[in-house]
Amino acid sequence: MLLKERVFSSVALIVFVIGIAGTGSVFGEIIHVDCDATGANDGSSWEDAYTDLQDALADAASGDQIWVAECVYKPTAGSETSARFSLVDGVEMYGGFAGGETSLEERDYEQNKTYLSGDLGSGIESSRIVLTNGVGAATILDGFEITGGYRGIYSYQSEEIISNCVISQNSGDGIYCNESGPAMDNCIIEDNEQDGINPDNQSSVAITGCIIRNNGQNGIYCYGGSTVIKNNWIHHNGDDGILFYDPALVPDVGNNTIVYNWGDGVRKSDASGENPDIYNCILWGNAGDELDLCDATYSCIEGGDTSGGNIAADPNFLHHVSVDYDPNHCDLHLSSISPCMDVGDPSRDYAGEVDIDGEPRVIDIPDIGDGVVDVDMGADEVRYDTNPADLTGEGKVDYRDFVIFAMAWQSEEGLGSWNPACDFVVDGLVDMKDLAFFGVQWGFGWR
Repeated sequence: MLLKERVFSSVALIVFVIGIAGTGSVFGEIIHVDCDATGANDGSSWEDAYTDLQDALADAASGDQIWVAECVYKPTAGSETSARFSLVDGVEMYGGFAGGETSLEERDYEQNKTYLSGDLGSGIESSRIVLTNGVGAATILDGFEITGGYRGIYSYQSEEIISNCVISQNSGDGIYCNESGPAMDNCIIEDNEQDGINPDNQSSVAITGCIIRNNGQNGIYCYGGSTVIKNNWIHHNGDDGILFYDPALVPDVGNNTIVYNWGDGVRKSDASGENPDIYNCILWGNAGDELDLCDATYSCIEGGDTSGGNIAADPNFLHHVSVDYDPNHCDLHLSSISPCMDVGDPSRDYAGEVDIDGEPRVIDIPDIGDGVVDVDMGADEVRYDTNPADLTGEGKVDYRDFVIFAMAWQSEEGLGSWNPACDFVVDGLVDMKDLAFFGVQWGFGWR
């Protein structure tokens, strides 16, 4: 962005060009890691990639990027529980490569799974798979699955960025923060035996666009510090969705879907510390209280009152779920009949925010609200897309539309039960070509 926004003087431009020639990259070196590489093992290319991620970390310096191909990487070949991957300050580490890519945009971290595993064999696990110690916000961990240790990530006095990662099946916390301020975005934190995320000891974290589910204790447990928790799905955790203990600053808790946890939705452990600012959230189906020692505004709260912009109507998720439903098959997007659309707090600034799908945070739904562009409650901002197969106009393609289509089946223009809306390919017939189109659209719904 700086190159686009600043006009360099001729002298600065000369220095810039010399820098490229001398280093090969404005931002430092790209170090390659591929466990299956058979070349020189020096990280200089995919052919000569390091086969051990620890070698790449030892070689990296601030400004470098480490590109890691799909494989299972362990911090040690032995059984030392203290072994871990220690991130280097100012280094960006990316997983999700197949090997052979020449740009970050080519990688696919969902297809090319890159595991950092703490499973050292014979029941022995790493005490912390990834460690950040004193690193700054230029340090990035992106596109990895971190699993099988005691703690997935241990952040100490650091401000790293964690994106597009899955942190799962660790016997302790998924992410533990000690005096730290990391930012977490678009991650899945699931199936850890203790807390999903534990910002402890006055940590100040930002958690946005994440799915935090099915962890053995709390989804998020914040001890002191300050916290931003926005646009997340937090569901089916073994205790509270979010638990606060003695917050030093007001926690910002906005546009979250906090549902079907086995404890409270959001709980403040006692009267000490600042009260969280909870707004535009959905709190529903939690086994304990939806709110304990805290309040919310402009939120959908099961059994709650309707003051402060709150509603108490069923949020109508795209698929119905319950507290004992399989958390891996929950779709918490809002359906086309959800009362949570366009009824969030109109007084706040949502500029630049995106929802759980990375889509713009404020989208008005025609004929749903009052015509005013208001934010939705919960982590999903419903996107309105018209679809010709939505014959009922209710925002989804389902059996109701099929009934209308079936009534026009095998009709011709101007004859019998002809319905031009069912002639999707516009050839004057309602036949197999239209049925094929309808089948592709089946299940379409507002997101």
